[in-house]
Amino acid sequence: NYNKISNGLAFEVYYFFALSFQKYINKLELTEQIEKSIDLSKLMYMKDHPSWVEINEYFCDLTDIINNIRSKASNERVNNVVSRINNYINNNIQKELSIVMLADMVYLNPSYLSRLYKYHMGKSLSEYIIEVKLRKACEMLKQNNLKINEIATALAFSSHAYFTQFFKKYKTS
Repeated sequence: NYNKISNGLAFEVYYFFALSFQKYINKLELTEQIEKSIDLSKLMYMKDHPSWVEINEYFCDLTDIINNIRSKASNERVNNVVSRINNYINNNIQKELSIVMLADMVYLNPSYLSRLYKYHMGKSLSEYIIEVKLRKACEMLKQNNLKINEIATALAFSSHAYFTQFFKKYKTS
């Protein structure tokens, strides 16, 4: 119970944390999401918690709920970035693609994007670009009317010799 600490100090401690939570919840507009899991009306009423143990449990539960919501939102943002990058690569494989250009497109630092992509996809951006180029090259090679130099140009290779070298390296490994 609250008698172990003077009432003034108990109120100050409780409402410091309660207001900090409320400010954070309001800033990130999390009220509706949080209310699905916990009764937020208890946050501003110390008397709704009969003991410090219950206050601690309530604040810990609230912290867990907020962390889960933020983690889910972060994962969605990462999924959106990776999806946007992959779509761009697939639709623009005929262009010169660089990590710097892709990072600029999604407003991220190139090294951060590289680490994020590798962690999320289990392969580097370069590996993904190579996969897409190989897949597209195979599709184009099946068309009898295309010459090697035309395919090399269409896939942004500097020369048909480099394309041939690239193709042999990755298709035989």
